[in-house]
Amino acid sequence: LPNYDACGGKGIEKSQGLIKRGRNRKHDIDPKSGINITANDNKEFKKGIKDFYNTFEKYPLKYAYEKMLARQYIIGYVEEDGVLVPTLKPPSQLPTFEQFKYWCRKDIDIAEMITSREGEKVFELKHRAVLGESTHQAFGPGSRYQIDATIADVYLVNSLTRKSVIKRVTIYALLDVFARITAGIYVGLEGPSWIGAAMALANAGMDKVEYCKEFGITITKEQWPCEHMPELITADRGELEGEGPTNLINTLGVDVEILPPYRADWKGIIEYEFRRLNLAAILWLPGAVKKQYRERGEKDYRLGAALTLREFTTIILRCVLHYNNNHRMNWYNRNEFEIADKIQPIPINLWNWGMENRTGKLRKFSEDILKLNLMSSCEALVTYKGIKFGKYYYTCETAIKENWFIKARMNGSWKIAMSYDRRKMSYAYIRLDEGRSYEKCYLLESSYTYINAFYEEVEDYYGDDKNDRYNYQYEETQDKSKLNAHIDHIVETGVNLTNKNTSSISDRQKILQIKQATKEEKDLNRESEAFILGKEQPSESSNEATNCQSQDEYIAPAKYD
Repeated sequence: LPNYDACGGKGIEKSQGLIKRGRNRKHDIDPKSGINITANDNKEFKKGIKDFYNTFEKYPLKYAYEKMLARQYIIGYVEEDGVLVPTLKPPSQLPTFEQFKYWCRKDIDIAEMITSREGEKVFELKHRAVLGESTHQAFGPGSRYQIDATIADVYLVNSLTRKSVIKRVTIYALLDVFARITAGIYVGLEGPSWIGAAMALANAGMDKVEYCKEFGITITKEQWPCEHMPELITADRGELEGEGPTNLINTLGVDVEILPPYRADWKGIIEYEFRRLNLAAILWLPGAVKKQYRERGEKDYRLGAALTLREFTTIILRCVLHYNNNHRMNWYNRNEFEIADKIQPIPINLWNWGMENRTGKLRKFSEDILKLNLMSSCEALVTYKGIKFGKYYYTCETAIKENWFIKARMNGSWKIAMSYDRRKMSYAYIRLDEGRSYEKCYLLESSYTYINAFYEEVEDYYGDDKNDRYNYQYEETQDKSKLNAHIDHIVETGVNLTNKNTSSISDRQKILQIKQATKEEKDLNRESEAFILGKEQPSESSNEATNCQSQDEYIAPAKYD
């Protein structure tokens, strides 16, 4: 039989001759018409792709072909309505679109093309080769945690009356990369922010037995043994970027890795966890958001809300406990040692195996010290009025015992390191031993105005007040000018009258008559200043005028039987 698989020189580029390569044209008068693509043509193709196809405008390939022809395959220009219009070469001298497409696909750099049209971020997220695995980044439990937040696709009701719907809550989760166990969780109304992340981090370091007991769930320490801080935390470019995690890094020794923007694929473990929670429970709860947009006339899913925040949190905790202790990850790539020890790919089993064989990365702190270093920090000022931070003034036992405020008044103020929670400014904490201990401070009575206000509310109030003062300044200045004008007029009039009436009196006479003049003025004022109750009768005023007694004469009151 003919050896057809050896025919044609597969993979070998044909040499160029006088006869056109490739199949004949079906609809041309001359089936052999057309051109062979030369190196120069190929160069023009690549240039056309670069200029007209590999752009953010995302023009189609046919557009790039047409623009390339109008630029390189012309015989001249014709003026039409004042516009120079290119005249193409005859069809037999033009490359066809199929030829253009063939050579472009053959020689094109796919990575460059996608990056030019979609951007580097989209290429890295959706089109790059995936050759590694997250588990390889972690040697054992605590080597690396991933943290992220999501807005739960469910509406809840107010816990006090259940009559009103509240907004969708935020779920923060921390997952251990090695064991894929959920190490910390936060469900609440704090949006994606440092406060929400700090709540999840605090949960990761606390005793889970006591935490679950708050929601009526009884567990043993073996069911959720995570109460540590990791060696490194991987997070988005958001809440863990900035000054928030400074004490977490410097005092607790936890490194923070910030991912580039739009690279959710670098923490795919935590992203998968949110998807799993959504499919396992959230999507089927009353008030769940089934799709982003509702059809016209479709029932509002918010009206189906029936669960409180506490009930929803309890459901999430149940899901976490099931995942940690019973979910078999069939896709998990175990190493040779785990296979040899016959470790099932269940998060709690991987965690326990790692704690026995690959320990040393986890750090344990007391709950108070952990929360202290998750709070916001500042430099407060010790003044004679108290320990001043912003608009707040605090005191503490050490300050009273060591007379800090008296010393500040005598020798001047000095700075100390403090931590505070923006949600509860009634207390602040002096950082001692570089954040490894603390002393509690209490708000002074002079700052009780802000005892129930958040830090941001006080800052907003004073910001608005400052704007009001600035805006009122012109009005006050205008009115002050009016006041000064009236005062100047009164002073000028009084000075002129006084000078006119005292022109014949010496200065000594003015001083010698002070006592007598004061008595006369006092007697005159007493008449007008006297308290008179009820309406004054005309007869009384006339009698008083005719029968008035001397002001200095004392009249005894009438005696009543």
